[in-house]
Amino acid sequence: MMEILFRGKRIDGKGWAYGDLFQNEGRAWILIINDQFLNSPQMIEVIPETVGQFTGIPDKNGVKIFRGDIMLLGDGTKRKTVIEYDSLRAQFVARLFDKNSIRMAVSFWSAGEIIGNVHDNPDLLEGK
Repeated sequence: MMEILFRGKRIDGKGWAYGDLFQNEGRAWILIINDQFLNSPQMIEVIPETVGQFTGIPDKNGVKIFRGDIMLLGDGTKRKTVIEYDSLRAQFVARLFDKNSIRMAVSFWSAGEIIGNVHDNPDLLEGK
C-alpha cells in the first residue's frame, strides 16, 4: 500500500512539516502525529502554495520524491526535471526542461537524484 504523506513550508519559517494534510478556506495545515509515548498530534499551518504530496517513490539515495521537487534524471544525461501532478492522467510526472518540455513517466525516477525543490531552490531552474 502506498504511503500517503504531504509536506509544506511552515508559515513560522521553521522549515518543512510532514504529515497529513488539512485544508480549509484557502489555508493549509499539516497534521503531525507524534510518537505514541510523547505529546498529542500537532497541527502546523503551512503556506498552501508549497504543499506537495509524496509520489510513493524514493530517488536513488532513498530520498522521498514530492511534487515540487527538482531532480536530475538517472539516465546519464543529468537533465533537470520538476515533479508535477498531471490531473488529466491522474498521475505524477517529471517535466523535463529542454526544448520540448516533455513529461516523463515514473520509470526513470528511482535512478534519479533530488537536488532541491521549486520553493527553496528556484535558482536551479534558471537556464534549465
